[in-house]
Amino acid sequence: MRYEIRQQMLSNPDYLAYLNENPDWQRELSRRPENWKLFIENYKQERKLTFPDKIEKVSFLLKMLEMLQ
Repeated sequence: MRYEIRQQMLSNPDYLAYLNENPDWQRELSRRPENWKLFIENYKQERKLTFPDKIEKVSFLLKMLEMLQ
């Protein structure tokens, strides 16, 4: 795996956890380091960290607050 990708992996422990859960990505990044952005997109979709997911969470929290009032 390239040094730059490895450094980015070490900077975010959740990336490493995701890589352990999905070992195919380790092989993919070793062979094709240019797929780093694809890895990040996939990671965000799996962990529900995309912008629409965040909006959905905020919407849910607002609905919960409305119910409490």
